[in-house]
Order: sequence, then structure tokens, then C-alpha cells
Amino acid sequence: MRSTFLALVVFTTFALACGKPKAGDACPDNGARVCVDGKTSLYCAKGGWQVDTCKGAKGCVEAGKIVTCDTTGNAVGDPCPAGLEGLQSCAADGKNRLICVGGKYTSEPCKGKEGCTLVQSVGVTCDLGPPEVGGVCKVDKLQACTPDGKSLMVCEKGAYVVKQRCPGSNGCKSQGGGLVSCDPKGDFVDGDLCYLLSAACSKDGHTSLECKDGKFTVGQQCPGEGGCGMGDCDTGLAKLGDFCKPGRHACSDDKKALLVCKDKDGVANWAVDKKCPKECEPKDGKLECK
Repeated sequence: MRSTFLALVVFTTFALACGKPKAGDACPDNGARVCVDGKTSLYCAKGGWQVDTCKGAKGCVEAGKIVTCDTTGNAVGDPCPAGLEGLQSCAADGKNRLICVGGKYTSEPCKGKEGCTLVQSVGVTCDLGPPEVGGVCKVDKLQACTPDGKSLMVCEKGAYVVKQRCPGSNGCKSQGGGLVSCDPKGDFVDGDLCYLLSAACSKDGHTSLECKDGKFTVGQQCPGEGGCGMGDCDTGLAKLGDFCKPGRHACSDDKKALLVCKDKDGVANWAVDKKCPKECEPKDGKLECK
């Protein structure tokens, strides 16, 4: 994943009448720059001189009316002009992008193969590499897959965080446009993270899980023949006469009879299969007529 920003060309002109200015002194020409020494410059913004750092190999150089400031050697925390908020350049190693934020330089790793590059007429390009947990991201709610393809991540507050496992055979796959597919056909447990799913099933297939506040919690018990399926929890209990799937069995809701789903003239309803002397009880996918 590549992130590109326009770079600012750091050369300006300024005529000095009475020696070198100091940070905080008034300046008449916004956008002007002067060298203080070989590694520091001052930039004129909002009528005042602001400090900038020029630790790159070329340092700060004045050539006639042109002043250049090489920022490629700057480190995190070095001062930069508040007037150049967002100014970007590549670090000397070509693996990090330097960004002026709040009057100080910050660093963003460019972990991809192309690293950080300065492209003429385009700007600073940072190849962020494949998305990873904790990796930098720019768009909130942007979705991505973990490198192993087994979990879904979402961009939150500038970093990727895991939001849900994708235990099915298809795992997690990018669909383009900042969206992914996450195969939910697999086992989840109480406390697992959930994001795309509103419900899931336990490993034994007899308990439904509900998504609440980003985590799965135990929902219904599903002791019936159908157990827990995607969007369905067979409680093993049914009401006589209700619609049903032909061939299925259940206990009556009063637990006094074993019911069977019978199809008559294309309509399937629950009917009594046999009475239970004591009780009909669904348990672990089986129905016991005691």
C-alpha cells in the first residue's frame, strides 16, 4: 500500500539588512528562509521567524538568493516551522517519511519494497507495505486482512486493529475499495471479537453466540437435532401445528410429546409422533422421550 503526498520545495529568498535574525524575531516576507548555521535555518511564517532543522548531508546552504534546507537527516522531535505543518521529506535511509507535525518532525515507516521516494512533480511517496496489526492507516473504518489471511482488521485512529477472526476455509480476502470478505464458517468462543457477524456458533455446535459491544457472548442453548447453524438455533422445542422443515423432529413446547414435521399437500407442519409418559427432553442433538 503506497501513500503519496505533495512535497514542498524548500527554497526561498530573503535579503538581510542587519545580520542574522533569531527565532521569534519579526520578519517581513512570509515564505523567506535564512541559514543560522550549517544544520539550522529560520523560516518566515505569520510575520515571525520559526526554527527548521537541516541535518541532511547538504545541510543548510545559501547560494545567492536561494536557500536550501536538507531535511533528510532529521530525527523525530527535531524542530520544524509551525508554518510548514505537514511538510514531508524522506529520511536518508529511504525507509522512513519525515512529517512536520505541531512544530516537530515525526517519522512514519515505509516498510514496502519501494520505501520512501521523492518523485519529481509528484512529491514524497511512502510505500507502507502490506497492512499489519498496528500499522499506519489513513482512513477510519478502512478494512484489511492480517498478513496470515485469518483475521479482519479495521483502521481506527490511524492504526490497524484486529476486529474479528475469519475461521472458515476462505479466511479473509480483500475485495478492493477498502472492503474485505471474512469467512465465518468455523468455531468461535465466548469473548471472541466480532465485527461483521451478529451471531455465531460454539465449537460443539449446541450454543449460539451473540455479538454485543464488539465481542461474542453466550446466547441460546441449541440442544435440538439441528443444533446451532448460521442464523438458526434449534432449541429442540416446537409448537404443534407450526410450519417446519419436513423430516425434522422436536419436543412439544409443553414437553409432553415427540413431534415430527410432516408434509401434507405441500405444506409442512409439526404433528405428534408419540406421547411421552414423563417428559420429552432435547439434549446434545438428541430427543429423549421418557
